[in-house]
Amino acid sequence: MKDSAWPTSAGPLTDIVLIYVGGDTPHPWTTADILSMPERYRFPTWVRSNPSGFNGAIEGALFVAWLHGHGVPMGACVCLDLETAINAAYVNSFNLALRAAGYRLTKYGSTSTIWQNPKTDGGTFVADPTQVPHMVTTGDTIATQYAFDGAYDLSDVMDDGIVPLWDTKPVIVPPVNPPIPTGNVKEIDMFIASVNQGEIPVNTQWPGVFVVSPGANGLNLDHIETPTDLNNLKADLGAPITISYQQYIAWGGTPAIPNP
Repeated sequence: MKDSAWPTSAGPLTDIVLIYVGGDTPHPWTTADILSMPERYRFPTWVRSNPSGFNGAIEGALFVAWLHGHGVPMGACVCLDLETAINAAYVNSFNLALRAAGYRLTKYGSTSTIWQNPKTDGGTFVADPTQVPHMVTTGDTIATQYAFDGAYDLSDVMDDGIVPLWDTKPVIVPPVNPPIPTGNVKEIDMFIASVNQGEIPVNTQWPGVFVVSPGANGLNLDHIETPTDLNNLKADLGAPITISYQQYIAWGGTPAIPNP
């Protein structure tokens, strides 16, 4: 991941770019700034290196409004940059605001101070500038900033399965629908029958048409694909089948219920 206060093409091309949203960052990124960066994944970040005197819930709500306004999907990890600040009340209330909106907050800071802040839902992003790519294994670390280069910084971030980010090219999986029967499909275990009305108990009501399956009589009938196929079905049968109420019940029909 590459991050810089202003958009830059300097340095290596990475797959993640950190975006500065607000707080005490020197330059909140504009939409044009964001679109100018080619990286697939984006890591929106709110900077608050001086949280004393600021309300974490209010600033968290401002961050959420920005995320919603820019179409950042819920469930994505976003970042709170604390630098060397320690402020449990601010971090907790900021984290709760992001959690309520469906985002996972990752806190960022120096290894000398960040662990003195409360846990956040999206783990911890630590600064450990050894100039060599590596991942700190302390606590719930999910990213390590390993290089400071003046114009930009570089970090290692765990994969998307652990750290879900704002993906500008999400994979959309189309729904899988069962195949629709075509042609003259046969159904050997279904038919429509009308109940002999004279046998229905007095002062009750009944469904009138009953589909029986499986295997009530082994007739080889056309599959009913649309309502209009009912006429074809009746033509195949010659006439609707009339059965007794007792047979209707024996085949699993719903018993007649008293009229209201």
